[in-house]
Amino acid sequence: MESLTDIQKTVEETIEKKLVEVISREMKYPLPLIEYVLVGGKKTKIYIEIYEATVIAYLAEDREIFAEGETIKKAKANLRKSFADEYNFLSRHESELSDELGRKLSAIKGIVE
Repeated sequence: MESLTDIQKTVEETIEKKLVEVISREMKYPLPLIEYVLVGGKKTKIYIEIYEATVIAYLAEDREIFAEGETIKKAKANLRKSFADEYNFLSRHESELSDELGRKLSAIKGIVE
């Protein structure tokens, strides 16, 4: 029969082992996901990064077009709006764009059209 001291020692060792397991499995942020959204009727690949306090979604083809939200759903909706805003702005100023922004507009048109 085990003594009370032996039982206590076994319990403490078990708790210590479990704590080490839990700490070693601690979540690392950001948690990356690959998702898709419909843009101009086309399925477009996006990346999502989940942080403790927020979610960031961005186009796979252009990380500069991104949006944030409290949830994945809100981040995706905000990304659609951000994408539309970027497209509308660049389209309005197409004749004035630098080469880099012109390439960006062409890439966006490739997604939309």
